[in-house]
Amino acid sequence: MEQSNAERFLGAYAKIERKMTEMRGATTYIPFSSLLSKCAQDDPVIMANQENLREYHELRNSIVHLRGRENEIIAEPVDSVTMDIERIATLLERTGNVMHYASQPVKAVKLSDSIEDAYALMEKLNTAKIPVYDNGAYCGLLTTEAIAKWAIKGNQKDRSVHNVLGEDGKNRVAFVSRTTGVKAVLNAYQENLMKGTPLLAVIVTEHGKRSENPAGIITPADLPRIYDDII
Repeated sequence: MEQSNAERFLGAYAKIERKMTEMRGATTYIPFSSLLSKCAQDDPVIMANQENLREYHELRNSIVHLRGRENEIIAEPVDSVTMDIERIATLLERTGNVMHYASQPVKAVKLSDSIEDAYALMEKLNTAKIPVYDNGAYCGLLTTEAIAKWAIKGNQKDRSVHNVLGEDGKNRVAFVSRTTGVKAVLNAYQENLMKGTPLLAVIVTEHGKRSENPAGIITPADLPRIYDDII
């Protein structure tokens, strides 16, 4: 049976309230308005939609009437409002899961692979960077910039990835777990940019360890899509 706008609205409202409660780690009841003010300081989705959510909180109280122990629906929100609050609820679910935005599965090369083979794979994947793993451990990030520098120097006796991998590819990468929220990824990019050492990539593993196989990867090329989604 198709749900009414009121039922859809209340379902989305409940998801948002539950998500904000999780963000604050609250174990006791916190009023929606208080949750909203606190979460807006930390979460980009809540911050971008804060004013609408305040209005939807008031609307929620107009839609239902408490009769005894049961909530009775006494009004129906319009389609545009229903769709918008569902949009916000969906965004909150997405931004709580970094894997939604990460490229996967992750293709990698080995230290012993030739530069030609590594570059051919990068072209096939249409990427300017690719992680390097040996024996299940992260070794660095191979970039087209590093390959270009290597080629310009003309020292091509050793044509393996090992000979080309630079220090930037080893150090300018962050690791996060599958349970990391997108805001932590955005913060990592912002913090490193402020330090003058912008990240080349964020690699997602099961527990955020370098010794684990990569489950996903987010590069600066993915950031516009994330920001567009959030805003």
